[in-house]
Amino acid sequence: MRKTGAGVAVMLIVSAFSANGLMAQSSFISPEKLTRGFEDPFLEGAFGIGIDSRKDFGGSFAPTGILEGRLGFTELLKKRGILDLEERFVYGGYSSSEFALGSAEEGDVKNDMIRAGVGARNGFGWNIGPMDLIPFSGYSFDVSQSTFTPTGVLTPADSAFVQRIAGAYRFGESFEAGVQLRIFKSLAVNATAHGQIVFPRIVFPEWIGSYAIMAGSLIALSTFSEEIVNSSEILGPIVYFALRSGLAYAFFAAMKDKGNWPFSSERPLAVESFRLSAMIAF
Repeated sequence: MRKTGAGVAVMLIVSAFSANGLMAQSSFISPEKLTRGFEDPFLEGAFGIGIDSRKDFGGSFAPTGILEGRLGFTELLKKRGILDLEERFVYGGYSSSEFALGSAEEGDVKNDMIRAGVGARNGFGWNIGPMDLIPFSGYSFDVSQSTFTPTGVLTPADSAFVQRIAGAYRFGESFEAGVQLRIFKSLAVNATAHGQIVFPRIVFPEWIGSYAIMAGSLIALSTFSEEIVNSSEILGPIVYFALRSGLAYAFFAAMKDKGNWPFSSERPLAVESFRLSAMIAF
């Protein structure tokens, strides 16, 4: 158990540096890109609703309410009439079926989850009068601990999966896509769709191979998409957001089926949620 915990901790620290590279815009190796996003500190608080799932899970999970806090840095530049957002953050959160907006049904499995991680988000947008509107996409590395409470009888297969996930801290990855409405450059409201993958176990060769494919694809698409942003102040940010978010969702959907897609691997726990948050930048 100690070795597993230490391994996850080391992986999380290493991943913090990888996250900066993954979310860099057009140049993965540019020092300017890698050091961006650390201009102004910010605090952010969020509430959301979510649902757990596993593709071959015979039962059902109860809806959850999500509370989350983020600490990080934000940088917003204006180039040729287009806003360029870069943010880096650490976060901690808690979700529970006890404060979900919907009630659990008989037989649902409740899940109380503690989560923490590091991540980054970026996007392009526009200034509209006193406000800034910025569609963004993001990625994070997570560790989480789940405590499941079945309200009915589980099948042997479902029970085995719940027991395999529960208890210890598990490594995972998250994708997010949303819109930031920033007021007076210091106050912002974010609306975000979020997808989290929780791996039952890490098989390092498969995970690093899957991550390399995903990171390479996102970097290549970001390079292509930024050229569109440079060519069109109106449509560029929309296309950038649509292409990046679409590819991220495709990877999330594939990972729900195979945790280390495209390699054959154990199916993970997936958490899909929608969140509203308020942010103060200093």
